[in-house]
Amino acid sequence: MGVWKPVYLESFNELKLDYVWARTRSITKAKAIVNFAIAVEISPVGLYGKYDFNISQNGRVVATVALKEQYTYYDLQVDNPQLWWPNGVGEPHIYDYKVQLIKKGTNEEVDERSFPFGIRTVDLNLADKKMEVKVNGYPIYCKGSNWVPPDMFYPRL
Repeated sequence: MGVWKPVYLESFNELKLDYVWARTRSITKAKAIVNFAIAVEISPVGLYGKYDFNISQNGRVVATVALKEQYTYYDLQVDNPQLWWPNGVGEPHIYDYKVQLIKKGTNEEVDERSFPFGIRTVDLNLADKKMEVKVNGYPIYCKGSNWVPPDMFYPRL
């Protein structure tokens, strides 16, 4: 079939962000803990001490983390968090996060990733032969279903 979309080459000299993701570790009314997992492309080990990560929340730098190895994890405390809620249940509040890879000494931005994130917990309760979805500890009624027919030819049933 061949190439049907634009193709590009991406190069870097020393380090580059591979991926960044966040997850909610815990929530109380006073604070939430958001865990960031940050990975850089593999490079010589000697470069790790020469870089930091800046984590920004809604345009303001809230943490600076030293890059010590290929995978870095950081727990960010968010005071008085505004939670994300599903449609029809509450306000779906979104935080805008940005993680920047910064060269120490020069404060030169080498790479960055921006992404929206809603602070929430989602649990599936299967106790007592029921299936209940809980968002932020409260049961949520899920509309619709996901029924798959046992056979595509109905008469064979």
